This record gives sequence, C-alpha cells and structure tokens, in this order.
Amino acid sequence: MKTIIASIIASLVLGLVAAPAFAAKRVRYNDSYMSSGPTKYYLGVSGGQASVDDKIIANDKSSTAFSFFAGYEINNNFAAELSYSNFGNMDYYGDGTLLLKSTAYSLGLVGSLPVSQYVSIFGKLGYASTSYVYENNGVAGTTNSNGNATTAVGVNFHMTKTADLRVAYDTYKLVDATTSYMSNLRVASVGVLFKF
Repeated sequence: MKTIIASIIASLVLGLVAAPAFAAKRVRYNDSYMSSGPTKYYLGVSGGQASVDDKIIANDKSSTAFSFFAGYEINNNFAAELSYSNFGNMDYYGDGTLLLKSTAYSLGLVGSLPVSQYVSIFGKLGYASTSYVYENNGVAGTTNSNGNATTAVGVNFHMTKTADLRVAYDTYKLVDATTSYMSNLRVASVGVLFKF
C-alpha cells in the first residue's frame, strides 16, 4: 500500500511540475489551451498495482496490472471509454502454489472537470465484465465470469496538445458463482493517452 501511495504522489508532483512547461507550447484559443486540431478520439495505456480484499480465501494480495483503453470525446466534459485490463497473477503464499488471475473488459462514461489550463480531474462510471480463476499448483480451477459496475477517479495532466498523463484509481467487483461472495479489486495506476 505504501508503494501505491508513493507512486501516486510522485506522479502527481511530476505532472504538476511538468504540465505548465509542456502546455505553454499549446495553441491558445478563446483564453484556454486547446489543441490546434480535432482530438475527438484517444488511445492510452497504463500500468500500476492491483489489490484485492479476497472474501473467499480471506486474504489480501496485490500484483502488477496493466490496461489498454480507447475513448471518444462527446464534448469538452464527457467521453465514452472502452478498456481491457489485466490484473496480473496474485500469489497468495509467495511460492506460486496458489495464484489468482483476473481480467476485465469495461465500457464507461467519463466526466471531466478542468482545474486549470493544464490539469483536469475526472470520474468514470461504467459496466465491467470480469473473469478470474484460481490456479492451484499449476492446475487452473473453474473460471468465474460476472458483470458489475466499475468506477474510477483520477487526474489528467495535459502535457502537450495531443498527450496527457493520467493518474487513476479504479475499482472492480469479483463475484464467486457458487457462494456469491463479492471481493473488491482496486487498481492504482499511471498512464498516458494520445489524442488524434
């Protein structure tokens, strides 16, 4: 958890320091910094740490996660976003005997609010189709798949007219098909998105 907090703080400081310098190169239009061309679409990639409070095994574990996402900006404040996330292999005992492997596809609506010419905050609400499986001594069990709401909050630092630095905190749900136990999966990440 300390690693997650340190990474987010470092990214926020980097974004706050670097954003004005990069944004100064952008085209000024109607008293605000905007791109000089159309930027309705964007693609991005992020990486970070996923953690789960596993109510099935009563154990909390974390792993490295990554995500690819694509979006369409409906207007200056809203965008539709599609993403694929891989939450890595969570090693419960540290010896590889019991692993939790999980992924998710999600579709959501992103709402953003400018804080300054260089920084905006955002929130996301959407639907995620998640899949996960426990692997015991190299033998995979039954794959559980379910759909639930997913949420995210974060900050975008506008580095150039076509590139943003994104710091985000996402939440997902993992539901056991047999017991209906629900575990919370959380991801703290840093990424970049490119507009075109």
